[in-house]
Amino acid sequence: MNTHGAVEVKKKHDHKSQSSNNHSSKRSTVMVTTRLIRRVITAFVAIAVVIGMVFGQTFRNNGTLNNTSTFNTGTFQNWRGSTAGKVNNRGTIGATVDYLNSNGTQNGLTHNQLGGVAGTINVNGNYTNSSGTTFNSLAASLIRVGGALSNTTAANFSTDTGAVDYKAATTQTVLATVKSSTYGGLTLSGGSSAVKTLGGSVVVNGLVTIAASTEFAVGTSNILTLNAASPFSGTGTFTASATSATVNYNRNDNQNVRSSTYYNLTLADGGTKSAQGNITLASGGALTNNGTFDLTTFDLDMSAASITVPASDTVRTQGNVSFGANTFTFGGLFLYEKTAANQGIGGATYTNLEMAGGAQKDFPTTTVRVNGVYTAGGAGARAYGTGTFAYGGSAASVTQTVVSGESYYDLTITGAGDTTYTVAGRKQANGSLVITNALSVAATNVLDMQGNTFTTLGSGTNSGKLMWSGNNTHVGGAGVTELYGIGTGSVADGAYGILLFTGSGTKTVGGAGTSATNTGLVAMSIASLAVVDVTGTLTVNGDLENDGLLTNSGSITVQ
Repeated sequence: MNTHGAVEVKKKHDHKSQSSNNHSSKRSTVMVTTRLIRRVITAFVAIAVVIGMVFGQTFRNNGTLNNTSTFNTGTFQNWRGSTAGKVNNRGTIGATVDYLNSNGTQNGLTHNQLGGVAGTINVNGNYTNSSGTTFNSLAASLIRVGGALSNTTAANFSTDTGAVDYKAATTQTVLATVKSSTYGGLTLSGGSSAVKTLGGSVVVNGLVTIAASTEFAVGTSNILTLNAASPFSGTGTFTASATSATVNYNRNDNQNVRSSTYYNLTLADGGTKSAQGNITLASGGALTNNGTFDLTTFDLDMSAASITVPASDTVRTQGNVSFGANTFTFGGLFLYEKTAANQGIGGATYTNLEMAGGAQKDFPTTTVRVNGVYTAGGAGARAYGTGTFAYGGSAASVTQTVVSGESYYDLTITGAGDTTYTVAGRKQANGSLVITNALSVAATNVLDMQGNTFTTLGSGTNSGKLMWSGNNTHVGGAGVTELYGIGTGSVADGAYGILLFTGSGTKTVGGAGTSATNTGLVAMSIASLAVVDVTGTLTVNGDLENDGLLTNSGSITVQ
């Protein structure tokens, strides 16, 4: 048996197998190494891309970019060399650094829309328009800026339909140098350290959205004009109290007014402006109402401000009103209409003042003056407290009605009236008056009591004219007391200034101490048809002129 040959064959076979295994192992090692290198290269490429985006890798455009999807870069530069680029965007362009539309020489053109479809440009840093042109002009067009938005010529940045979101987590200035100073929409976001302040006067046609924990400030001397029906959304803070800051609710229709402290609050004509919460005017500020302002159930605090309400306009409230010590004059109608409990009335000068609703109306300790019509309506009582209620027309041609059945504390008749009987401007009383403290009729003013008397009169001073068609109630003072009725009546005992009898009915002077005093002038006058019957004691300190019928069965002294 040839074992040697078999051994040789086996050795050759083993050698061949070992050689094959060695080759296979080498190939495997190469493949693993190749895969590892590929992974490392891929990782480096990914890192390079991220580094490029984060640390300023730049896309430079001197052609046209039509973007319909997502385009991300570090810095977006809409020019290259000496040639500007053009962007049409209906997708999303993201710039982790800046979006540069112009360098002042090369002026790019950006349309944040394409084919009638709006786009979004999201910039973590600055959006620099400079001398370039940006059209953010569809309703859904949105530019989000985390740094500064800058523009040289207002007309070159158009966003009067589109919106801008100032999204930084720090303070930002809201650019006013935009076309017509107008935004379609304005979003303020960023969080608790993010205060966004107008850089000038701005108009917003659509919604102002203030994100949670973000503050939007109008800023000193700036004007924010709002044109939407409900111009605010979001739970952030709206600050409008900086010196001379003005918020103008300008819609020529119904419009909601945000609860805030305003410096100047202007409400345009047309529709009703409805408060959405309490309204406060800051010290030195002013409320200007040019239509109907409905405070609904909310309070108005004007204690440190002033107000202008034209004669044709209305303020109505179911809340409380505080005017403090300032002097206020309201044109038009001021309507207090709370339905239950109590409602505080502001001390001011009103043209027309109306009470309505079931709540008790609590008058202030200061003066409430009405120059036009006072309507004491509603089911609720009117508590005049210890203040003064004044009727006082601002023009001699005004005729006012003094509301009777009221329990006034101090009642003052004052204004631009006239002492002549036929001149309008008299204050005409309907029914009996209750005056728990004092009546005051100012010089040149006339109060015509007709056939009524004072149910209660604490005291009184007549420096103008008090007129009676029947029996009178004594009110002292140097003014004129005229009895003009055609029926019989009596003269209340007491000291008067001038007594004037013009009615045809017999008027009896029967008191023990009736006097008229106008020293050196006419103190008592009896007109041609008048009849006076003195049955008591009458002292005239001045002249007595009789053109009618004077009958004396008592005592008359003219001195």
